Amino acid sequence: MSHFINKKRKHDTIDSICKELDPSEEKRKEKILDDKNTNKKMGRRLKDEIYNSKAKHDKFSEDNIIIKIKTYIFKYILDLLNESLQYSKFKFYPLNTRLNTNIKKDFNIKLLDRTIYDLYNNEGLNKSYINGNDSNKILIKKLYEENVEKKTLKILKMKFKDVLNYIKEKGMENFLEKIKEKEKKNKGESIDLYMDLVKHLLKEYENWFKVKNGRNPKKQQKNKSNK
Repeated sequence: MSHFINKKRKHDTIDSICKELDPSEEKRKEKILDDKNTNKKMGRRLKDEIYNSKAKHDKFSEDNIIIKIKTYIFKYILDLLNESLQYSKFKFYPLNTRLNTNIKKDFNIKLLDRTIYDLYNNEGLNKSYINGNDSNKILIKKLYEENVEKKTLKILKMKFKDVLNYIKEKGMENFLEKIKEKEKKNKGESIDLYMDLVKHLLKEYENWFKVKNGRNPKKQQKNKSNK
């Protein structure tokens, strides 16, 4: 398994994230983020010419880049959890990939407020680990009963958006570098351009879903009238 957290910095990263859970600090950060979002222009296009020339290519479509970002966020969370375990001989396993590939507006707005505990306690495993059955749920139960893995328990309390904000504010460079390394390994085309788009959509992640169109109300009304 590839590691998102450099071994020399992993404990500092985990400690830093855990500190984010201090109630007063969390409220302060939420206010800062709200202020930033209020003053920020909600745009989804980085440069029109980039999209005009590349939008037809699947790799460069916004939908696929968002899926890529979500995939790496979930990998980040998995590594974060497993690196935080100090005493357990067990580990967490990857979640069902449908979480990565689902880009419906309502689903992802709700996902932002779901806790890591909720996700790992209620979502199924990646099909590659299906034989593990409820291994994540069993591990969580054990962790809460023993109450010794303090850092892991703090991470489980975090919401998906807490991890996202941490990545954007303090882990952006490392996060993007992992995606870039994978692109180089796969000999991807126009890597610099691609990474510009990834960075832009990572910054605009929440706004991207907020302005995303849901079901077409006119089409929905037409379907009702035909019944």
